[in-house]
Amino acid sequence: MIGMSTTRTVLSFHWFIFGFDGRIGSWANCVSISPVTYFLYLDSMATLEIQTGDAPILRETAVPIPEIDADLLQLIADMFETMYAVQGIGLAAPQIGVSKRLIIIDIEEHHPEYPRIALINPVITMAVGEELGEEGCLSLPGIRGMVQRSATVKVEGLLPNGDKIEFDASGLMARVLQHERDHLDGVLFTDLLIPGDQQLLEPPPEMATEI
Repeated sequence: MIGMSTTRTVLSFHWFIFGFDGRIGSWANCVSISPVTYFLYLDSMATLEIQTGDAPILRETAVPIPEIDADLLQLIADMFETMYAVQGIGLAAPQIGVSKRLIIIDIEEHHPEYPRIALINPVITMAVGEELGEEGCLSLPGIRGMVQRSATVKVEGLLPNGDKIEFDASGLMARVLQHERDHLDGVLFTDLLIPGDQQLLEPPPEMATEI
């Protein structure tokens, strides 16, 4: 999970936007979410425990999701509730102890071109360029680092209504997609750190404090 400060109020979220309608090629607010829409209005969302440190599930390969049912939709709702409660912008199912290939992302507050989305069985089919950026993870409290990621990616997966989706992402969205997708294969951002890049995070000598 990538953490980031946000001003969203958790209790106000009784519905979610799950991405864009790939059939028309543009972002849309729940335009294609049919009979399963009922779960978007649930008031019984739960805040789940985030797995941290050396929790075994963080190193496991998550299991593909064979079908979309009420339990999965409830899980998605609970994941959003959990993510907002800890002021995150992305969350993968293994981070809340569930071995499913499921991620959610919400960077809409800072990047309105990317409304919040839940992706089932996401696959990165193309990656172009390189970009160095700072990352953290609520599964690794207090740790941050500079990580090289692809600058642009193409991703495909399923939306909660069962529609297949494929889209391109760049900038922060590309970084969060790669970070969360890594969680599904038991990869943490700390596995990708290159020592030389971390100098960018070290304080100047005059600011260093001995402990």
